[in-house]
Amino acid sequence: MSFLKKWWKNKLNKSSNDVNTSQEVDSDSNLYKFKLSSFSEVVYVSKILLKKEKVLINLNEIEKAERRRILDFLSGVIFFKNGKAKKLKDHIYYFSLKSTF
Repeated sequence: MSFLKKWWKNKLNKSSNDVNTSQEVDSDSNLYKFKLSSFSEVVYVSKILLKKEKVLINLNEIEKAERRRILDFLSGVIFFKNGKAKKLKDHIYYFSLKSTF
């Protein structure tokens, strides 16, 4: 197994307790709401998204360069799974897989 595959597998197997992000869940619509504070939290968000859940992220507290990295990463995830993204307001984004949009 390549280094990258091992690294990715390790990242995906981490528990949600390893993430210090602000999170809310709307159980009626399966919408997860995150207020991210760093790029390191994006792997956890992508795990939620890959479980066919809807994700709303708030990037107000993130610097511009790091915000771009987060959006690029999540855009890659939804592109891979044929999903969609929508900018709702400044620094507020909605991500969903096509089947749940």
